[in-house]
Amino acid sequence: TKQREGTTVLKGMQRHLTRPQVQERGCTVLQMLQAHPTPRPFPVELGAVEVVVAAMQRHLSLVGLQQSACGALRSLAQHVGYPDQIVEGGAMAQVLAAIQRHPMHLGVQVQGCGALGSLVKRADVHHKARIVEAGAFKVVLASIRQHSACAVLQEQALTVLGHLSSERPLLQPLEGTEIDGMVVDAMRSHPTDAAVQEHGSRIIGHLAVNVNLLTGLLDAGAVKAVLQAKKLPQWRVQEAGGQALRAMIASASPHGAVSDSGILSRILSTLQREGSALGKDAVPSAGGGLLPHLNSVQHNHSAPAAPATFFPPDVVDPSPSRLSPQLQQLLGSPAPRSGG
Repeated sequence: TKQREGTTVLKGMQRHLTRPQVQERGCTVLQMLQAHPTPRPFPVELGAVEVVVAAMQRHLSLVGLQQSACGALRSLAQHVGYPDQIVEGGAMAQVLAAIQRHPMHLGVQVQGCGALGSLVKRADVHHKARIVEAGAFKVVLASIRQHSACAVLQEQALTVLGHLSSERPLLQPLEGTEIDGMVVDAMRSHPTDAAVQEHGSRIIGHLAVNVNLLTGLLDAGAVKAVLQAKKLPQWRVQEAGGQALRAMIASASPHGAVSDSGILSRILSTLQREGSALGKDAVPSAGGGLLPHLNSVQHNHSAPAAPATFFPPDVVDPSPSRLSPQLQQLLGSPAPRSGG
């Protein structure tokens, strides 16, 4: 069974801690044995996390071992009970250290960001805060900057940022980090990669509730980037893009998190200009009627629809019933059928 095989591997790694080849191969086997989905994850009591951490600490300079160890933690983090142990037991710190210590090694960067991604997907708010306090934003943004041409790395890194930025109390450390420009640049650099476009759009929606980050997004061209993303056919990209546009509009609208008429006008005018320039694929039949319809969001906001689950509590989703069918498609809301 996988548990018996895992126990044998862990005992071998413990017995030969000073032999890097044994440690690297052991981590690779652990990663494969625990790759999700697996019918029976290793019990936490087997001590897999402790063994992997010991290997990483013992062989800090060996990139192959660090890559395999991050891969093993990436697989383990997908299972119940392991995220807590990885955060509290020092494994998360080792992953961050490996990414920082080997910035030019793409394998370490991909597996390290992948491990963080598996971790934050299942972490609660408390553990997400611990991950941010440990320097995850700085580490992941540096990886994005260093390996901008690698779509796989961008996907993994944006996954981490997307889950962490969904918690509003964690947004303040992102001010001044250039995350706004880097996310938009990633979307521009990989226009046909659905995962990059989806995660980038979700991050834009999350950042929109902060006035400084929203301003930075607009300066970086986030509206155009999202409109470009929505030209892809994948429904998850369409959904994320619509949510991002609605989040920016709602946040800048009256009663929104930012509530700034100047920022709102800037968003609306950009939608009109860029939507028309991108043509029918992005904004079907919107033409010159785009701005008046979106202005109705600003002037008729006294009875908004219930907030969507995507938005934090005080960000109100513009009521789809006040938008034209064309704009409902643009913002990702299904148009109501006529005739009952």
